[in-house]
Amino acid sequence: MKKLKKFEVVAHRGDKASYPENTLIAMRSALKKGCTFIECDVQLNAENCFYLLHDDNFKNTGGIKQSILEMTNTQIDAITVHEPKRFSNSFKPTRVPLLKELLQLMQQFPHAKVMVEIKQHSIDKWGVNNVMSLLLKQLQPFSQQCILISFNAEAVLIAQQSSKLKTAWVLKNHNHESLQKAQRLKPDYLIIHKTKVPLNKVAYKGTWDWMLYGIESSAEAQKFAQLGYYLMETDNICALMEGDQKEACNEL
Repeated sequence: MKKLKKFEVVAHRGDKASYPENTLIAMRSALKKGCTFIECDVQLNAENCFYLLHDDNFKNTGGIKQSILEMTNTQIDAITVHEPKRFSNSFKPTRVPLLKELLQLMQQFPHAKVMVEIKQHSIDKWGVNNVMSLLLKQLQPFSQQCILISFNAEAVLIAQQSSKLKTAWVLKNHNHESLQKAQRLKPDYLIIHKTKVPLNKVAYKGTWDWMLYGIESSAEAQKFAQLGYYLMETDNICALMEGDQKEACNEL
């Protein structure tokens, strides 16, 4: 019988299956259910504050299409991101959390790490150097618990050169060009969607650990773990947890 490989569950935008994504209630739930890794997205608004949000607007989470990049703190505070399409009014009202609020929450779970993805919308709007300067200043005091994620290789390089943060680069494709670039960049983690990796082939080795996203079950996670993939990002954390941890997850 093949020995099972250990993998780590990454909560994609928090406990997204149970609560509105990228909210403090979703993050707290994932941490309480035993996740040692959570992931969030951040955008930079017009007052140089980082908020948890995947898109550059609130259409999907709050029914408002206005861009967060152009909004003030007061305008954002008036929005509720309770995801009415998924949850109706069950979580209304839910505030848009600031990144600094999540970092404060992490202090209650000192053994956990948060993977903070800076979105390209903000980089395009405000410039990579400006965005990264502001973001690293905020993350640096929490460097033991934070991992900087980006699709943007320049943002990853700036984080490596200007901070003690661990970094993760997201690949759009698993090809020779991307892997050669990864060899030069040397991030701590390489991230890619599960459908982009070669089927039934051992993970390409480098100085990094691999993280796959789009994972839906423990069986699927185990299949990839056997090939050398370590972190599994999912929208449904309880589906990936096993043994006592799964029982505790389902009880909460």
